[in-house]
Amino acid sequence: MNVESLLTLMFEGSANNEVELVLANFEELKRISTIANLPVLIAAMQSEQSDFWLRELLAEPITRLGGCDYLPILFDALEKGEDEGHDNDSFCFFLIEMAEADPILCRKKLETMIATRGHKHREISEWLLEFCSS
Repeated sequence: MNVESLLTLMFEGSANNEVELVLANFEELKRISTIANLPVLIAAMQSEQSDFWLRELLAEPITRLGGCDYLPILFDALEKGEDEGHDNDSFCFFLIEMAEADPILCRKKLETMIATRGHKHREISEWLLEFCSS
């Protein structure tokens, strides 16, 4: 099964509250996803069909495969979850894990983002910067 098919099953399962179905397909998604799948994973995260739980799940392979290059997109999804009233605990964990895995690159990316005038995720960026100790 390919990434697109797994995402479709995850969306359907989430819409029908089929937790086990979503988790089983997510495990397979993580196993087979590669850097080449990042555009599809990002599109799924940004989809109107993507609820807070799916965005949180998708944060794991996106942070693992795409790293700091996808911080603005990840921050948009994180903020959407917060706006909807969710704690995003797993999402935050994956961001921290990413920052700790490559603190120098992550610090550089975050500092560049913070220095950008009108950066809309300044607070989140400054929070994640705390985990970029090298």
